[in-house]
Amino acid sequence: MRLWGAIRVWTLLFLIFSAANVAAYGYRLWLLNQLPSDTWMTELSFLSDYLPGAEAEIWVSGLAGLLYVPTYVIAAILVLMWFLRSIRNAHALSNGVETSPAWVIWWFIIPLVSFWKPYSMASELWRSSKAPDKWKGLPDPALLRWWWAFVLFGGFVFSASNILSRTAETAGQVAIADSVVIAGHILHMTAGVLFLRIGGPISKRQTDLIAAGRIAPSPQQPGWAA
Repeated sequence: MRLWGAIRVWTLLFLIFSAANVAAYGYRLWLLNQLPSDTWMTELSFLSDYLPGAEAEIWVSGLAGLLYVPTYVIAAILVLMWFLRSIRNAHALSNGVETSPAWVIWWFIIPLVSFWKPYSMASELWRSSKAPDKWKGLPDPALLRWWWAFVLFGGFVFSASNILSRTAETAGQVAIADSVVIAGHILHMTAGVLFLRIGGPISKRQTDLIAAGRIAPSPQQPGWAA
């Protein structure tokens, strides 16, 4: 629960600074809309070169990004630690958990597999903590599916924004790319809020099982093995 407490703090900071990033991009978008859409511009251009008085934009965007990046990195590291610890707990508390602790981090990194394995891990954690003896027959809650949908969709949107930003050559195209970035941040902020509603109950239930002295029962041997 101490680890989960740290995650809640850093996720809250992530949400706050994500909102600040959205506000910074919104300000930049407002400035971009004051230019003719066919004005030549790239993602590396300074708005102050086109709009007098827009010098503050680079400071606003830079500060928002400077606050956002470290909170995102720290929150992500804490979440990975939480998954690793929770999977280890799940193995000690229930039988049949398929996720190996040795692979927890890799399932977030390996291409393609990372599209479904983190969800599978979260599903095992949710169900095994809720009914440690009969968890395999439980369905996944809708909350879990919504969380992973926002994670994946947000990732796709950010990937699209990177492509749009690199290929932008006019103010109108840069504005479209910035709008997509804003959408990506909102999607990931929503995923962060949903994860708090998923990880909290899992941590609480595992902690209660540990406090009660729960250990996974020995797998029953088939009759012919006696």
